[in-house]
Amino acid sequence: MSFDHIDLRVRNLDEAKFFYDRLMPFIGFPNAYPTSLGIAYEAESDHPKPEFIGLIEDLNHRPSATRIAFGAADKNAVDQATHMASLAGACNVEGPMFCPEYSPTYYASFFDDPSGNRLEICCRTASRMIRAPWDCLAGCIWLARLTDKIRLANDGKLPPDYRAFLGHRRGVDGHFLRHFELDKKAVLEAIKNHLDDSDVEQWFLQQPTVNQSRIKIWNELAPNLGRRGWPCEQELAIAIERFYRVSDGDTPVETLFELIRRDENFPLPSNDTQSSEITPQS
Repeated sequence: MSFDHIDLRVRNLDEAKFFYDRLMPFIGFPNAYPTSLGIAYEAESDHPKPEFIGLIEDLNHRPSATRIAFGAADKNAVDQATHMASLAGACNVEGPMFCPEYSPTYYASFFDDPSGNRLEICCRTASRMIRAPWDCLAGCIWLARLTDKIRLANDGKLPPDYRAFLGHRRGVDGHFLRHFELDKKAVLEAIKNHLDDSDVEQWFLQQPTVNQSRIKIWNELAPNLGRRGWPCEQELAIAIERFYRVSDGDTPVETLFELIRRDENFPLPSNDTQSSEITPQS
């Protein structure tokens, strides 16, 4: 037995048609046609009777807590469908974002249609483009994240809000470079020429200003950047005020790492996340 169709009640058929005419082609139901009860959107399929979503007008419709989830092929498809839904009039949009409470690779957005019906666009097999702040390369936290950002920038795929602060002297990138006395241009070039993580690790550990002691100090310093009395305290306040939405009811954000974790919806790091012990080469 398999899915056949959904009859979805809406308060205003014309209003719903405007919304779903724009959304449904992005989620695999491009074929619209009128029915005796309203409108149907049929899936792309070779089957003689494809699956469909039917809209039925009910002036007394009241939305419930039920949520209908549509599967997307990949992360980019979730992004595109969510963008179109927003343009078409979706309300109460959440995401797109990773949902680690479901699985590490679950990426989704959530929103209401004009009648208040809750919808979801999801991909269960998405991978993050940029690793978490505490993920390690060469036993050093932040290096993996910086590597990902540089690779994406080289490919022209780094989002503009990330690109604007890549290597910025007042951010974590800048503190990382100064701590290890690394030249920004040299790091950009090195990562550009080393496509594999193991090559980046080897390059990093061969730098004369990198040693086990400095890595240990950095691994203790970096997660505290932004905390009261630590470097980046002012930068954290500015970031929260200008670039991030933190609700009054939220637990206070005390560090830059915590701000990134919330913004990108990373799960809380485990105690052994930062335990890599690769010995630098002398």
